[in-house]
Amino acid sequence: SASSLVPGATATFTITFQTVSAGSKSAALQIASNDADESPYDLALTGSTTLTPIETWRQQWFGSPANSDNGWNELDYEGDGVPNFLEFAFGTNPTSRTSGPDALRYTGALTGGGTFIAAGHPTIVAQKSGAVWIIRALFVRHKLAAAAGLTYTPQFSATLGAWANSAATPLVLGSSGDWEIASLPLPVITGRDARFFRVKLDMVP
Repeated sequence: SASSLVPGATATFTITFQTVSAGSKSAALQIASNDADESPYDLALTGSTTLTPIETWRQQWFGSPANSDNGWNELDYEGDGVPNFLEFAFGTNPTSRTSGPDALRYTGALTGGGTFIAAGHPTIVAQKSGAVWIIRALFVRHKLAAAAGLTYTPQFSATLGAWANSAATPLVLGSSGDWEIASLPLPVITGRDARFFRVKLDMVP
């Protein structure tokens, strides 16, 4: 607006109060005036921000919830071959080269009730129970995947030539913080036992 007004004149202006982290915020704005009994004008500002799960994650690791700069989804910040988007999806550290490409670690029965040791990328685990071998595909997923607009689609292949989406409901084996480890049996695909496993990820921008 104009910096100076004649008596009786008006001016309209807009104030934007933008927070950079989640929660309720407040601020004060003072406007100086030469009006003897109305200087300064004190305006109280309040605002509240709710971050999405991935914005909260970016805030934690990169100091800003924005999908830009070091927190950009497609950026491989530490150069381990894993972009930020996958680091978030599988719960790994986006600033350390040692944690990005590692497989998840879980100890305990593949029927559940074990311990989530470390987040990581999908893997296949074999465990002997008596005389029987139990083989399961394990992957880490965010507990608030739906709120994050994130979809995990486990897929299996017998030959690496074709992939099929899993029809089974994942069994949660354990959790740590915002992530959990889910397990799936290896299916039979066109008459052959599945031997390969991957997780297809989709995210609403």
